[in-house]
Amino acid sequence: MKNKNLKVWLIILGAVVILVVIGFIFFRNVNDVQIESIKLTSPNNSAFFENIQVNLNKPVSISVRYWSDSNSAVKYYTPETSNGFKHTIHLVLLKPATTYQYQVIVHDFFNLSSKIESFHTRSLGSWMIHDWVKKNHPHEAGAIGKGLVMLCYGGTPGYVAMIDSNGKIRWYWQVDSIGVRAATLTPRNTILVLLHNPGLDEINDVPDKSEVEKLNNMNVPLRRGRVGYAGGTSLAEVDLTGKILWRININADSLGYSSIHHDLRMDASHHILTLIRDPLPYNLSGEGGKVKDTLWGDALIRIDTTGKILWKWSPWTSWDFKDDRELNLLSYDRFHLNALWITKDSNYLISSAILNQIWKINAKTGKVMWKFGKSGNFKLDSGSYFYFQHDVNIAPNGDIIMFDNGDYSPFDTTQLKYRFTGLYTNSQYKVSRVLGFRLNERDMTSRCTLNIQLPPKDYSSRMGSAYFLPNNNLLVTSSKTGKVLVMDTTGKILWELDSYFVPYRAEYIPDSVWKDYFRIK
Repeated sequence: MKNKNLKVWLIILGAVVILVVIGFIFFRNVNDVQIESIKLTSPNNSAFFENIQVNLNKPVSISVRYWSDSNSAVKYYTPETSNGFKHTIHLVLLKPATTYQYQVIVHDFFNLSSKIESFHTRSLGSWMIHDWVKKNHPHEAGAIGKGLVMLCYGGTPGYVAMIDSNGKIRWYWQVDSIGVRAATLTPRNTILVLLHNPGLDEINDVPDKSEVEKLNNMNVPLRRGRVGYAGGTSLAEVDLTGKILWRININADSLGYSSIHHDLRMDASHHILTLIRDPLPYNLSGEGGKVKDTLWGDALIRIDTTGKILWKWSPWTSWDFKDDRELNLLSYDRFHLNALWITKDSNYLISSAILNQIWKINAKTGKVMWKFGKSGNFKLDSGSYFYFQHDVNIAPNGDIIMFDNGDYSPFDTTQLKYRFTGLYTNSQYKVSRVLGFRLNERDMTSRCTLNIQLPPKDYSSRMGSAYFLPNNNLLVTSSKTGKVLVMDTTGKILWELDSYFVPYRAEYIPDSVWKDYFRIK
């Protein structure tokens, strides 16, 4: 019995010794962790970003808790880093001219917090202050949800800005000596930007509040110069801290193309889809042209982040030249491809504004799977025809959504419900619409599911965009008037942004993109 009790006591004693040793190591390690230095920097002197650089004496992980003096009840927490001696924490979406308090949290056996420190963000530059959302215009709370509206400026210096529902800039990235023609969110929550050198082509970025001049000059060629209004000579990817991950300066000698235009998307493999000009030497003497002439078209390419072409598709490869009666007339711009989208089955949609059609292209074979629109493969009543459309995309429910500019449309098939006396020299005028279609690819039938006619004052002969928001409202850009609208599906305008420049399009940035940078408690 005594031996048995002795064994029990020895086991207990051994366990206690082990616990003491573990505890000694535990507390020694905890006490050993020290923050050697904390340094704060504002990347590019930005009012929206702050970097916190932390050096430790041990390789452990950290995070940062921070809050503003103006709203201390809301705490922000950055994700926990990997173990290391040196850490850089990126604080994003900060408010300008605001004091923030913060603590560094060291994650070891116990979480240790540094003392509370503070920093003050910079004020906005005068060039960034603009009355984006006017109080006397629609500005319904919650119309755009919790996300931001992204716009880009094509003049110099070019920039990308994200604006909240109150008309405040919350995120900003600037590039000197070159403009930003287009920007889009990628699958890895970065921003893909198309950069344009304004010196190559004249750009008028002042919104045209009246379309009189444009309607009186309908014969002006759609493309201008080597690059064109919607073209670019550089391509870059920018993360949400404002860091450029890579940049391509397009060079025809090394890449085989000299510019890209209109649209760009990143696929799931992180390759880039975009559009290029695709000239074809051709004998147009039979159509009234020259023996040695050139047909100007477009091509869809897939490239890597060095600009190397991995795949190319051109309409010329299957074009019926003999039956094309407008070949010479439109030799300067036969297709005017101006939008692309990746479908759920990993193929591509492209928009041909000249032909008033949407094409589906097989991503592997390059075969045209179908054409939708006037004279296309689907049954479509003439009242649903679209004209010189832009920004074709696919809604969450699978419907095709587009901004129907209405340019070059015949008056007898365009719905003209309004008359706005004195605005146009022609008593019959055009309107832009937001259209949605549900396509049955098996039966080759279509149904118009959305037909919203914009007020005549918001008609845009060029550019424009329309997307569904997560709350089922629509984000619509009337580019030529400088307006970004949020509308419900009945066409009621709930919110309006007034831009001082022509926005090529507006894109929605959901609040979920910031999950890699902070969470709120």
